[in-house]
Amino acid sequence: MIEKRKNRAKMHVSRNENIDLHGPRNNRAHVPKTTKKAKIVAKWIRKNENVCHVAQIALKANSSNFWYLDSGCSRHMTGNKSFFETLVMEEGGNVTFGDGSKRNVVGKGTISVPGLPSLSNALYVDGLKANLISISHLSDEGYFVLFSKDYCSILKPDGQTLLKGMRSSDNCYCLEASIVSNHLSMDEQIELWHERLGHMNFRDLRTLGKFNCVRGLPKLGKKANGICGPCQQGKQTKSMHKKGKYLTTKEPLELLHMDLMGPMQTESLGGKRYIFVYVDDFSRFTWTYFLREKSETFDKFKMLCNKIQNEMNSNIKSINGLEVTMGENLRMPPLKPFVMV
Repeated sequence: MIEKRKNRAKMHVSRNENIDLHGPRNNRAHVPKTTKKAKIVAKWIRKNENVCHVAQIALKANSSNFWYLDSGCSRHMTGNKSFFETLVMEEGGNVTFGDGSKRNVVGKGTISVPGLPSLSNALYVDGLKANLISISHLSDEGYFVLFSKDYCSILKPDGQTLLKGMRSSDNCYCLEASIVSNHLSMDEQIELWHERLGHMNFRDLRTLGKFNCVRGLPKLGKKANGICGPCQQGKQTKSMHKKGKYLTTKEPLELLHMDLMGPMQTESLGGKRYIFVYVDDFSRFTWTYFLREKSETFDKFKMLCNKIQNEMNSNIKSINGLEVTMGENLRMPPLKPFVMV
């Protein structure tokens, strides 16, 4: 088998030789390749100018206690000089707002406000009425910012909630600098807020903090004992008995104190719901009876009187309380007359 090979003549083209590019295809194939020039890439030059897109709020805010979270703000900035822990007065360009107006930057430093994280590299802007927190700078420092319909949250790198802000009436998310010291315990905080809000009950107070119903109110824990002394005194209808320094009785059964307690919410195993207690004023000896019904009180009282007067020749003093008498006449023939006090 004979294989035919085509010998193609090599054509050497000098640089000075004119080649017809529109000629035969063979000529175009041997056109020397030329390198293309690289395209000019656009280069961004950082200008000494900061941007803030919250125009109306930043220029017309009335309260200096609110800090607005701004996603369009390139730096933390404020117009209140007292917020700075460290401040270096220097001209650092200007700030451009969303409406095109500009304000001069007259200083830079670190902001330290109770209730807020330390804001470094913050700008002191002349004429700025609002306090702006840059979300991009918070993210650079490792914080997370979450937004919802009614509030926003700033989380620490470990996921714990650092701050919570509310959505204001002008559709901006803002934080209010807290005046509560961080070293207060949860028990001290709820007692403090209980007094601030007119001695509101602790259950509703915890609900307000849990669902962020009150701006600036933190989440509160349970009070240890759940009792407020001033609240108990305010609800008291009768004054307390003065505590005597000395005993007024000189012998046993000269004065007998009685009280009826109940009905209990849970019955005993024997079906008892009331407790009738007798205390001797001199010896502090105590008798206790468990009753099924309140109507059994006077019967138990007569039984105790018969027992006492059979054992000792003494009169029993009574304050004629309704818990004991139940409308019955205390002067019973089998018993000695009682001394009413």
